[in-house]
Amino acid sequence: MVKPDGTHLWVRVAMSAACADDGTSLHRVTLTDIGERKQAEASRQTSEERLRIALTAATAIGFIWDAASDSVARYFSTVPTLPVNVDAPEPVAAVRARVHPDDVGLFDAGVAECLGEGTEYRNLYRVVDPGGSIRWLQEWGCLERDAAGRPLRLTGISIDVSELKRAETSLRESEQQYRLAIRATNDAVWDIDVTNDTVHWSDKYASKFGRPPETANSWQWWIDRIHPDDRDRTAGSARAAVDGTVEAWACEYRFGLQNGQWADIRDRAYIARDPAGKAVRVVGAMLDVTAFRRASAERDRMWNLSLDPMCLSGFDGYFKQVNPAWERTLEWTAEELTSRPWLDFVHADDRQATLNIAGQLIGGQLVYHFENRYQHKDGTYRWLSWNSYPAVEQQIIFSIARDVTEQKRAEEALRESDEQLRAIIDNTPECVKVLDRDGKLLTMNPAGLRMIEADDLEQVRGVRVCSGLNPVEQCAVDQLVAATFRGEHGSLVFEMQGLKGTWRTLETHSVPMWDADHREVRALLGVTRDITEQKRAQDALRASEERLRLALDAGRMGIFDWDLETNAIIWSDTHYEMFGYPAGEQFPVVYRHFIDRIHPDDLSAVEQAIRTAMDQRVIYTSEHRLLLPDGSVHWNLGTGAFQYDSEGRPVRMIGTVKDITERKQAEADLVMRDRAIQAVNQGIVITDPNLPDNPIVYVSPGFERMTGYASAEVVGCNCRFLQGPATDKVEIARIAEAIRAVQPCAVEVLNYRKDGSTIWNELSITPVRDPDGRLVHFVGIQTDVTARRSLEDQLRQAHKMEAVGQLAGGVAHDFNNLLTVINGYGDLLLSELPKGDPHREYVASIRDAGKRATRLTRQLLAFSRKTILAPQVLDLREMVEKSAKMLRPLIGEDIVLAIISDPAPVRVSIDPGQLDQVIMNLVLNARDAMPNGGNLTVEAKTVELDEEYARLHPDVTLGKYALMSVSDSGSGMTPEVKARLFEPYFTTKGVGKGTGLGLAMVMGIVKQSGGHVAVYSELDHGTTVKLHFPAVEEQADTTKGHSDVAAVRGAETVLLVEDEDAIRGLAFMVLQSHGYKVLSARDSQEALRLVAKHQGPIQLLLTDVVMPGMGGRELADALQPRYPQMKVLYSSGYNNDDVVRHGIVEAEVAFLRKPYSPKELASTVRHVLDQK
Repeated sequence: MVKPDGTHLWVRVAMSAACADDGTSLHRVTLTDIGERKQAEASRQTSEERLRIALTAATAIGFIWDAASDSVARYFSTVPTLPVNVDAPEPVAAVRARVHPDDVGLFDAGVAECLGEGTEYRNLYRVVDPGGSIRWLQEWGCLERDAAGRPLRLTGISIDVSELKRAETSLRESEQQYRLAIRATNDAVWDIDVTNDTVHWSDKYASKFGRPPETANSWQWWIDRIHPDDRDRTAGSARAAVDGTVEAWACEYRFGLQNGQWADIRDRAYIARDPAGKAVRVVGAMLDVTAFRRASAERDRMWNLSLDPMCLSGFDGYFKQVNPAWERTLEWTAEELTSRPWLDFVHADDRQATLNIAGQLIGGQLVYHFENRYQHKDGTYRWLSWNSYPAVEQQIIFSIARDVTEQKRAEEALRESDEQLRAIIDNTPECVKVLDRDGKLLTMNPAGLRMIEADDLEQVRGVRVCSGLNPVEQCAVDQLVAATFRGEHGSLVFEMQGLKGTWRTLETHSVPMWDADHREVRALLGVTRDITEQKRAQDALRASEERLRLALDAGRMGIFDWDLETNAIIWSDTHYEMFGYPAGEQFPVVYRHFIDRIHPDDLSAVEQAIRTAMDQRVIYTSEHRLLLPDGSVHWNLGTGAFQYDSEGRPVRMIGTVKDITERKQAEADLVMRDRAIQAVNQGIVITDPNLPDNPIVYVSPGFERMTGYASAEVVGCNCRFLQGPATDKVEIARIAEAIRAVQPCAVEVLNYRKDGSTIWNELSITPVRDPDGRLVHFVGIQTDVTARRSLEDQLRQAHKMEAVGQLAGGVAHDFNNLLTVINGYGDLLLSELPKGDPHREYVASIRDAGKRATRLTRQLLAFSRKTILAPQVLDLREMVEKSAKMLRPLIGEDIVLAIISDPAPVRVSIDPGQLDQVIMNLVLNARDAMPNGGNLTVEAKTVELDEEYARLHPDVTLGKYALMSVSDSGSGMTPEVKARLFEPYFTTKGVGKGTGLGLAMVMGIVKQSGGHVAVYSELDHGTTVKLHFPAVEEQADTTKGHSDVAAVRGAETVLLVEDEDAIRGLAFMVLQSHGYKVLSARDSQEALRLVAKHQGPIQLLLTDVVMPGMGGRELADALQPRYPQMKVLYSSGYNNDDVVRHGIVEAEVAFLRKPYSPKELASTVRHVLDQK
């Protein structure tokens, strides 16, 4: 059917026979609106068609599982690789048979979860197609249930995601290889995405040049860090390479480090291009060559500054180059040394040996520590020790000599001292011996000879006196000798049989004997004492402790027994296994075997723990890592106690070890989770629904910071203590319902901190279940969104104020036109009535009312930020001090007024008239807040608004501001009053005591001047209003405006164009009464017609700005060619946006604002005509 409005209506028509009261046959027709059903049918058809198209495009299969038949039907299949039948339904068992054996359990679990309690079906599993290939299927579906909740059918889609899975695997492998390659290189690798102009830096960048800031993500950042002298060259070559066709780029330049220094960089890059040859990616590496270049300079510096003589000699027997140290050492100049054969300077007794060494060098051999004597210029000789290196191909010998004359003298003195020391050693009761690198005896004192049962030194000189040991002890002795010749100190306890058969237990200590330069160990000095009796006593003790060790081994704890005197350690079999040694391959353990297994990063802590336990006589306890031979790292817990002898010296340590790797890993996992929870700003709350009232069992530090409550204060309480009077009960009910239903929930609620302040929380609640599916906890995540909500409220308030401002501006314009007529004719009428006329009082009342209305419209325009500004650069201090003189009589004697100003000028660009209104309004409001008197302070100074202030006040930009603040000690205000403070017509004063526009006007003036207003108030403690104006640097404007001169006359011709008849008539009368010849026109078209007929000049065009058709500015432009000397005076009652749109800028000199008085009109016209 067609409705009266032309639209169509689907109806179902039913007809039946009926009879009227008079027996007439009738037909009863029933019409039923079936439009919604038809619309639903059309929507279903459209949805099915869209589904078919979507499945076709996505290479997917639709399926329907029917519960009654337990079969699956498929449709819309466009995936030939999937092993399905779309022609007829098939049993679920057939579908399940194609599932990969490893994924059958996953498939069954997904189906069971959907059929159990849910309605949504999701599954990801593998199937095996008829050809044996394995493919991945991703399935989604929705389960329909009957009224009793039983499953009816499951409708869904299957998508072959095999290629996606392969791509993911390939991508992971590729990314891993790329990361390993970047990690392996020592260069700082960078990767530029040319299309998006982003840069990624490798971790090596941090170690090379300092971590790049977060802004280091663009090509330009890299260019800006290049040295200014290298920047254009480097950036130009890089840009040319990218824009060109090359595949590689290289350049050297200086690059700025974060510490302000410059690094010399050798940069290389590869450029990847798309098929069209356009660069899409640039990957490069920055090599720091600063050290190499500095090394070259350092080499030259070392040559010149070396204290040792250095030289280059030729194979011809002459010096080729000598460094300055030669002259300091021998006082021969370089010229004198290079002009004679070097052999001339060698002592006669040393020349043959020197020539022999020279022959070796010419033959290519290196020479170290050759000594000879060179002649000093004063005739004496100095001993020089030489190290020389030949360059045979260049026939050059590089040599470094050192003056060892004083050393030679010291060696002579040392020989004398050695004789004295020999006497002491020969008489000591302990064995003192010297061994060579092979362990052969060089010398031994008499006590040592007696200890090994030798008759004299010659009997044992040159033999290995420790050769009769068992293999283990022989190995230990050999290791001790080897370690000593590596420069280490060592000690050892071993058993040795004397030459005459006596066995002794000996304790020896060894130290290296270095050569004169302390470069090489030339011998081993050992001191040995006989500890046979002491060892017997220790053996008895050890036998007893062995029984204890065996008992502990049975408990699978490693034990150790460390003899501090012999340095021997006994390990149990378990101990060997823990330290990576097979239990069946035991060997004598010394302290080194223990230390060698300690992780290098833990070694100092372990040794410190041992020293502490030893010195303070406390139990040794240490948790440390072991680095085993197979490369694995295990955590070990070691405990032990020291035993001390009668003199208090530690002699033994017994303890246990235990592998705690699994425990440390569990602890590390817990620490990582705890640190993550500690770090996040969100509050985390965990409750236990299995306890009465679902109490809190844990809160995170983020919760404590956000709410002010300590954990101990809230654990055991229900979360409702955070609610307050303003908390939305509906949202709380949603939370309660979600908890009852054990469902996740996300809401925004107003909560209360401990100090009573409010905070908006975005709260997300999630149930937590154990592996068996039982509910164990609820976890709530709280995010502080107070700032965001505050910004939303500010935005809504700004929109509301803007709408009111638009209305106020429009109303003010209409009033301006009316008031121009009322005030103008009132002034004229008042001027014509004699002073005694009784009507003067009525007319004066009309004029006064018009002036008050004028001020009101200007307040409306100021509030709406629509007034025309005439800004000047002013010193805010002077304006405040000038206003103070006028304000003092107005505020009363019971209020103390204080003016505080900066010593320096506080300059701001603002309309001075508006600034006067702002000061007046703020001061009078402050006065009204102190009916019983008080303190009023007005301050002017320059301030800087920082990032934190700008973050809290989005309408503020960073920078320098001129601040004027007005503070009172009055009644203050509540937060509710403060929130509405700047709304138009809002006032807390009594009827007739305020319009509610004063502070709205202040806000409008400050905002229109580019400023910002901040209010701080506390009930019963006063209020401070701070006005921030953008500070300017120009000097204050000291020029004065033109004075209003009453009844200024003229004889010029004025073209008056005004579309308001009443205003045009008033202006015509005023100008004509002042002697001007006036051409009056209703609009621009009439004005052009008048001009066309006018024969004389026109000195002034007085025109309205906004008129029907052609505006005032267009009219002035049209007349300017004909009257180039014509002045223009614009007039308007519109707001500044309308004026600007019609070509009149702010602060235009030739502008007359409506409403104006006859006096202002005459004065302004005269002023404009008199301007040069």
